[in-house]
Amino acid sequence: MTLHTWQFKADQDAVILKTSRPILVVGSWLLSFLAVTGVAALAAGRAFERTRRAGLLKAVGATPGLIAAVLLTEYLALALLADALGLTVARLAGPAIASPTAGRIGDVAGPAGATVAATTVLAVAVAALATVPPTLRALRTATGTALAGTAPAGTARRPRHRPRLTALSALLPTPLLLGLRLTARRPGRALLHACSTAATLIAIVALLTLYAQPVKGYGLGSSTLPDLRDVHDRRLLLAVTVLLLALATVNTITLTWTTAMEARRTMAIARTLGATPGQISAGLSTAQLLAALPGAVAGVPLGVGVYRLLSAGERITPPVSWMFAAALAILLATAALATLPARVAARRSVAQTLSAETA
Repeated sequence: MTLHTWQFKADQDAVILKTSRPILVVGSWLLSFLAVTGVAALAAGRAFERTRRAGLLKAVGATPGLIAAVLLTEYLALALLADALGLTVARLAGPAIASPTAGRIGDVAGPAGATVAATTVLAVAVAALATVPPTLRALRTATGTALAGTAPAGTARRPRHRPRLTALSALLPTPLLLGLRLTARRPGRALLHACSTAATLIAIVALLTLYAQPVKGYGLGSSTLPDLRDVHDRRLLLAVTVLLLALATVNTITLTWTTAMEARRTMAIARTLGATPGQISAGLSTAQLLAALPGAVAGVPLGVGVYRLLSAGERITPPVSWMFAAALAILLATAALATLPARVAARRSVAQTLSAETA
């Protein structure tokens, strides 16, 4: 019988958890970025409703401070609810992360008071920063314009008339032409979508790089005991990647729906000029695909670089075919996820859309 002190077991757990900290730190930053992207997309998608609500409050005599408080309260309440849910999940998932071996006696302590305060402040700050710009646009909109529902989106740039570019674009297929137009008129949102795609692909490529490394174990005669540190790191990185994919899925659907709502007048005019609902839907999907393409290209080398930066020693780079397949899968998933909200938006009546814009 071999006996070990609890200090020895704690030191062994610390050795295993040492390589897990970079995964948690980098993964938390990537998840935070995708969360900010999602909140910003949701806030932009509800800009029309917020503008109309601000017009109604102005009509009954509400002050700008009261209107801003009403518009921000709903997002702050959701942020606090999400913060409480996240802390609860973290408390439940803590033992699986902090106890890589079965030698720990007793329960794992939950998030400390400083951690709870930091996450709460961060959640409130994210909700406030993402909703302040559309709230200010709603407050600056005239009461009559807001009540009539003709307020401009505020995120689209007016296209400049360039004869040569217009003649060249006439040769493009209709879906590609519409997708390029939507992307060019919203460069900030396209950049945000590209960064979101790159963040997701960074985690995927890092996971592929980790799985490409040789499996280490301890030979015990006819059996082999796996290295607990490698097993723990792989499971943890897999969990972070799954969470990133879930957030990226929600963001893609939200960004497509937001773009469709903001560009409904442009799409209605395109249909009056002969574009079919299928071409409109394909154009909206193409816009998301064009925005995700630079992120997919940049995400592959960034994922390999981040993994090498945070790992020690020589590391084996996964096959190029694996990384190419991951980037292609991300692009195909983006196009597929954008199809459903694009089709729903493309089925809206042209007469209803144009009459609402000119009412």
